[in-house]
Amino acid sequence: MFGFTSISALRHAAIKWAKYYVYFTKAAFFLLGLVFGHGLVKNAVVDSLMIYIGEENWGLAKSAAAVNTQEAIVAILTIVNAHVADAWVGRFKIVVYTTASYIAGLVLLYFFQKTKLLLVSLLLVASGFAGREPTFRAFFADQFTGQDESQLEARSSFWWYVVKFVGAAISVFLITQKSWRSTFKISAIVMGAAYLWFLFGARMRLYNCHGPTTSPVTTLYKVFKAAIRKRCHDFPDTPDGYYMNQGREIPHSPCHPILRWMDKAAIQTNEAEVEGNYLCRAAEVKNAKRLLTMLPLWMTFLIYGMVQAAGSTFFIEQSNGMDVYINDNFDFPITAFFILESLTRDLTSYLVNFLISKICRVEGKQPAQLVKINAGMFFSILCCIAAWQVEVHRFKVVKEHNLLNSEEDDDYKIPMTIFSLVPQFLLLGVMTGLAEDGLSEFYCNHVDESMKQFDEPFNGLLIGVGKVFTVFFILIRSTSWFGDTINHSRLDKYFRWLMILSCCNLYFCVLVSYAYVRLQSQQHDENIQNQSLEPP
Repeated sequence: MFGFTSISALRHAAIKWAKYYVYFTKAAFFLLGLVFGHGLVKNAVVDSLMIYIGEENWGLAKSAAAVNTQEAIVAILTIVNAHVADAWVGRFKIVVYTTASYIAGLVLLYFFQKTKLLLVSLLLVASGFAGREPTFRAFFADQFTGQDESQLEARSSFWWYVVKFVGAAISVFLITQKSWRSTFKISAIVMGAAYLWFLFGARMRLYNCHGPTTSPVTTLYKVFKAAIRKRCHDFPDTPDGYYMNQGREIPHSPCHPILRWMDKAAIQTNEAEVEGNYLCRAAEVKNAKRLLTMLPLWMTFLIYGMVQAAGSTFFIEQSNGMDVYINDNFDFPITAFFILESLTRDLTSYLVNFLISKICRVEGKQPAQLVKINAGMFFSILCCIAAWQVEVHRFKVVKEHNLLNSEEDDDYKIPMTIFSLVPQFLLLGVMTGLAEDGLSEFYCNHVDESMKQFDEPFNGLLIGVGKVFTVFFILIRSTSWFGDTINHSRLDKYFRWLMILSCCNLYFCVLVSYAYVRLQSQQHDENIQNQSLEPP
């Protein structure tokens, strides 16, 4: 009886879980091909660009600079795509245009690998990849209908991650073992077939397409434009903490005093301002100021972006010449580390959120989110230490076996296994799962509801700026630390320098986090005091 009851309970639990997560609509079914294609191409092409460009004899410094520049362009185009989708054309058209750009870039890579069109191909691929998140993912989530928002988010996230992972896994074991020409050909065919399947669903009018609404970029631009236009005007003579808007007294938002000048955007000085769209609502000013108060925390992610840039470039380059063979029939692909990092990131994010919700009971609170961010910064230090020590040992082995001039022979081998890189990729995944997940939660908890959908573009932009810093540093030190090949470079010095910067960044992050907690405590005390002064 106990066994039957247990089986019945498990069956009911499985049915309940399936109804909650596994259900998807007909419209979502026609989008799963694109989700699969994005997962496959990201792992086979986008994440592997450092390997491909390195094989084109660009040199270590130029290859890393090219990859980091492309990732920075992706960060910029992500904001552009999200803004254009929400402000003008809608998400559906952006998915159509960016996917077409993706396919065109892959086709050009297949036909023109050795020409100047390579740069054009990489730009088209970057444009297509920038449409994946948040635009395509938000459009995918729009196809799940219902009343429970948490259930809809769970279903869309389940299918998004599962199908994307399947695409990435297939790319590792079936595609990346082939030549680059074959990889580009298969990737273009998969994305092309998925694109036709997606357009077939559009032909059947299955998709739930939302029109353009509003964009946080528009709000921010409008407030800045109005505030700068009225920068010479004085605040009206009203009670402290208030300003006039169309004859009504409205309290200014409780942000840092340095942003007080932005309140002038909501002060009406003449009737012509209403017609010229130079007068902002109080809510718009408040939302813009709250967004800008994210800047101190965003600044801590500049150095973090440099560590992440090392993961997508120099970590991969460290595998050159290492022993990759598991047996005589199969060699371990470096692209498998991308899946390892992704799984570690998602697992870390899930476990930490579970522990916070079950043990600390403070899920969704700023202190918990800031702790996650600081923990991520701490793991960035450990990641740099692991990469530094591996490179010190690798360089020592290279010198001991007189392999410094062996790059002329394509078959040169370093007596060192590729699995030496596992710790740094694991730490990179933990770092990303803690820091970026904490930043996303803090952003969504900090800004207004109308700006929450832009957490990926805004947060990704600051990380992209950190990657641009990496490009500048590489160009400055290209003659001393970065040679034509990894064996003629001193990546150990670069990783050590990056570790020192990460230590300083952690200290700065702790100070910024303390300032946020203190500001939140002051605002909480002010709210309690104001409530006590209100008449009964």
